[in-house]
Amino acid sequence: MPAAQQIETRPGLTYATHDGVALLGDLYVPAGAGPFPALVAVHGGGWQAGARTAFQFWGPYLAARGYVLFAISYRLAKKGQKMFPQAVTDVLAAVQFVRGSVEMWQRYQLQSPRENNIENFMGCAPMDDPRRYFDASPINYATFANNHIGVFLSVGTEDDLVNRRSQTDAFLLRLKQANFFVRPCIAQGAPHYWLNDPIEEPGSYSGFMAPRLIRFLQERL
Repeated sequence: MPAAQQIETRPGLTYATHDGVALLGDLYVPAGAGPFPALVAVHGGGWQAGARTAFQFWGPYLAARGYVLFAISYRLAKKGQKMFPQAVTDVLAAVQFVRGSVEMWQRYQLQSPRENNIENFMGCAPMDDPRRYFDASPINYATFANNHIGVFLSVGTEDDLVNRRSQTDAFLLRLKQANFFVRPCIAQGAPHYWLNDPIEEPGSYSGFMAPRLIRFLQERL
């Protein structure tokens, strides 16, 4: 068995608000950069009793062994007040919270372990205020109401700071679904930082992007 390690605990995080009810969870995270596999813990009680504190010992135990645990509260049924499918919706929201906020935070901790620039900019971690991160994310503004804006989206295939599949590709898909005028520019082999490459330098990534940017500007302006 691997030696136990230090953990980080974040109790009482709001992972969603449904029908005016703030849904809370306790997050247990292993120390270190990660990324770590994550579990969502749903307490028992026949959907009408119980509490997330049932995992107060399992959380530290699993986190000390390299697993994230998010123990959640969800809406409970009362006599004469059903909670299906509401409780199931709550659990699915917790899974989405872990997949989004927690995984993004872990990824950036891995890539920038000394100081997290996103947290510095936002003033908190996504687990502290997921609504703030939702409001700040460009993907949540890719709507039909905003699709009068043209978007030129350039990214390198070897980006060492941003996960292109989960970030750029997802954003591009949402833009297309909302009928934006969008032109992707995928620079094969490019890392995260390359925009300051000389445009006229043969084989430079900036030189690859330049004519495509001009074409986009001519189409939109």
